[in-house]
Amino acid sequence: MHYFRAIITLLLTTGFVWDTQAAELAPVEERLKENLENRVLIFREKGIVGRHIRFDTSGRPLYRFKKQENASRRAFMFMDLKLYDERMLIVGEELQIQVEDGERTYVRDSRRLNLVICTVDLSGEEPTFPWLIGILARIFLQQTELQGD
Repeated sequence: MHYFRAIITLLLTTGFVWDTQAAELAPVEERLKENLENRVLIFREKGIVGRHIRFDTSGRPLYRFKKQENASRRAFMFMDLKLYDERMLIVGEELQIQVEDGERTYVRDSRRLNLVICTVDLSGEEPTFPWLIGILARIFLQQTELQGD
């Protein structure tokens, strides 16, 4: 009985509310995670800087960064994704892209963990799997595009 009372007290004091929309988003979130697992994500635009990058639903960064003459693309290894009503968060570890003899390799800094957080602001539309994949395709390069690069 004391255990039950402690749980109820904890839930009431922490403001626990069952969010039905979060329950509806869970299958879409899990499907996205499955598709991105063990993937290297490379930004479509060159010269994107910073540890926290925000995008709109059209795949454009929400801030202006200076265009650099010899800017390179950034890449990161997907780690986690969280889907909310208004935004999607994608977290990964930054990788360096190295090209030798036409072969592309990705190298991580083993001395420290460099996290990259991408926030995609979602409009009022219901986030469905195909719609979110379309947004990701506008932000990140796809495998077929990398093979031709």
